[in-house]
Amino acid sequence: MSTRYVTPATLAALLCLAALSGTAAEEPKPHDENKMHMESQESIDHQVEMAQSAADHEAVAKRFEDEATQFETLAGQHERLAERYRRGQGVGPKANATRLANHCESLVKSLRTSAAEAREMAQLHREVGKQMSQ
Repeated sequence: MSTRYVTPATLAALLCLAALSGTAAEEPKPHDENKMHMESQESIDHQVEMAQSAADHEAVAKRFEDEATQFETLAGQHERLAERYRRGQGVGPKANATRLANHCESLVKSLRTSAAEAREMAQLHREVGKQMSQ
């Protein structure tokens, strides 16, 4: 059994998206974000620990597929942000635009890697489920 962690780059992407989306009623506190992440991690940890049937492993696989989709969505958003920054939209001096675009492009790469890894985890859980049903 392996434990999955969100990489610092992925967490940074999630925080950037939250800050840019403007949907939060108030600015989240770092302690609250860490607590939320830990609760989510404990939930998947518990789900994996309790998985005893093919259906249980399919449910775990679905969670990893959903996670991969979220990573891909974030990657697309950061890809669009990088393009805007490269055009100089929403930034001050040109030096800021380059740094912001480079940061977004780095996040895109990390998020796409995380999406691929989450899909691999989903596939592995599906294989475990198939073995259990044989």
